[in-house]
Amino acid sequence: MSSSSLDLQDLILQTLKGTPAIMDLVNGVWDKPPATYLNEPKEAAITFAGFDTAEDGADCVSGVETTAQLDVWSRKVGFPNCQQITDLVRKALHNQELILPGSGNALVQMWVTLTKVERDPDGITSHGVIFVTASIEEDVD
Repeated sequence: MSSSSLDLQDLILQTLKGTPAIMDLVNGVWDKPPATYLNEPKEAAITFAGFDTAEDGADCVSGVETTAQLDVWSRKVGFPNCQQITDLVRKALHNQELILPGSGNALVQMWVTLTKVERDPDGITSHGVIFVTASIEEDVD
């Protein structure tokens, strides 16, 4: 993962953890969740599922377009809890004026390109999927 992808992951993590409405509904936000991540008290969590990066530079500007996949998991009955968390994540990240932490990379724009909620194959867990795409100008120093 490039430093711009790491910066994006940190930004998403800090933004979600810093949004009380989200944290009121989930046990946590993790890259690698603990085995108990869907247990009580909230029976819900957010995890990072992966990153894809494509070159997006221009004359004299080094840039990338990175897409992060976030997964929302809920064991509450039905879809409403998972849908609510997914919607809150979308609102926290879509077209917000945020600053990348770290190495001097600059967030040009970030938008949510897709959200969906479906039943997990276990028949119990609701699974939300969120794709967040960011255009990042990389620091070449």
